[in-house]
Order: sequence, then C-alpha cells, then structure tokens
Amino acid sequence: METGKPRHSLGEGYVHTKGEVEEQQKADAKVALLASSTNHGSSNSNQRKDTYGFYPASSISDPGADGARQIALLQSALSKRLGPEYISTRSGPSGGGKLFYLEGWKVIDLANEVFGFNGWCSSVMKLDIDFVSMDELPNNRFNVGVTSVVRITLRDGTFHEDVGYGSSENSPKKSQALEKAKKEAVTDALKRAMRTFGRLLGNCVYDKKFVEKASKMRANPVSPSPDVITHWWLTSTSFY
Repeated sequence: METGKPRHSLGEGYVHTKGEVEEQQKADAKVALLASSTNHGSSNSNQRKDTYGFYPASSISDPGADGARQIALLQSALSKRLGPEYISTRSGPSGGGKLFYLEGWKVIDLANEVFGFNGWCSSVMKLDIDFVSMDELPNNRFNVGVTSVVRITLRDGTFHEDVGYGSSENSPKKSQALEKAKKEAVTDALKRAMRTFGRLLGNCVYDKKFVEKASKMRANPVSPSPDVITHWWLTSTSFY
C-alpha cells in the first residue's frame, strides 16, 4: 500500500503515513508477543468464547495469554484517530474560534463497535443542580446550570469517569430548563469519560494539529447501514 499524503475515500479509510505504518507494525508485534506468552503459566485458550467471540472476563491481574492478546488488540484500536466524518464543529463562546467535538450518538456507536453492545456500561455517579435563577429575568424566564459525573465501566471492571456540565438559558418553564441541562450534563460527562480510553473515542479531537488538518479534508457521511458502514479500523489515521 502506498504511503504518503493522507487521503480518504468511502469504504477504504485513510492511506496511512509512514509513521502510522511503523506504529501499527510495533502494535502488531506487541500483540504477537502477548499472544505467545503465558502469564505465570495461566491461559484462557481452553475456555469457551461467548456469542460475540470474547473470552469470559478474567481477573485484571492475571488475564492469561488470550486475555492479554485481547487487551493489546483493544489498545491498538483505541490508539487510532477518527476520520473527518465523525468530527463536528461549532463556534466557540462569544463568537470565538471554531471548536471540534464528537456528537453523543457517535461516541456511543463507536463504543458499541469497539467494546460490543454488552461490553460496557455507563453510570451517573453524581448529578448536581448548581443554580436555578428566575428573579433577575423578565417574564419568569429560567436559567439553569447542572454538573454531572459519569463512569464508564468495561466488562473486565476497568473504568474511567469524568465531569460534564449542562445549562439552559432563558427557558419559559423551569421543568424544561432542568430537563435540558441535566441531559446535556450527562452526555457531556459520558463523552469526556469515553475519551480517556483513547484517541478513537474522542481524545483525538483535543489534538489541535490533527483536527485542523482533518477539517480540511472531505468528510464522507457516517452510514447507518451495517452493509456499507466505514468501520473504525478503516477510518483511523495519523498525520505524523
């Protein structure tokens, strides 16, 4: 496969740069090494896989050869970057610069692709109403601010959590303002917790050099059809 200037086409993903190829070769070598090892003589190779091809979760401290290989494969996938079709933009506060982000539904779809629909779960650990103001506004309009903490837990017990914030301004009803702010806070916290697992689940959009170059490339739509979907291992890329 030719390496060089990154480019994108539907169903083919990115053409990897030389650096990306070398990085993937190192990851593959690590996977092969872990697959051939036996952690203190322990192995899950004789265990029956579940419906989706995963071995039953073993202890994190002693996953065995198959568990270690699965972890390495996930690590390799999570270290990849997303194609531009996954990245959305909006104006910054007070008309500031452009902000790059992933929509909540895309993050959930990616998590289901990587971990499996039954391979992860989310828990709202905290949901606090920071303020509700009405008196300072005319016509009984409401301003609301909400803070949330969400934890993402994987099948083997590994978890990350982060804080999110939601707000509603100038809402005619208090109930509507609270609903909007709470949902926004939980979604924000979920996305922030997801990104701590790796570039693939949103951390790449915090790389300014990457998103600036990705924003200049033609973005193909994310297809909802499983027959033509551009999978995460095809849309990942590196610009370094």
